[in-house]
Amino acid sequence: MLLRFEGVSVGIEAVRETFTGYLTVKPTLVELQEYIETDDTIIYRAIMNLNGEPEHAFGTLVVRDGRIWRQTAGFGS
Repeated sequence: MLLRFEGVSVGIEAVRETFTGYLTVKPTLVELQEYIETDDTIIYRAIMNLNGEPEHAFGTLVVRDGRIWRQTAGFGS
């Protein structure tokens, strides 16, 4: 699965519209395998269920002023 979005979503409806494709696969966390936190970045590896099937997931979150400023995520072995 690949989802790419560059821009700003303002308001809950805009966020829902942006992530509709991702949310239709009903992602759920199965196991957090690795979590690394630095001053402003969180890096993770996990097992997620997508449409009921387990998938390896990985990603980063960059935090500024207590909010997620940038996020990357990927799925696959």
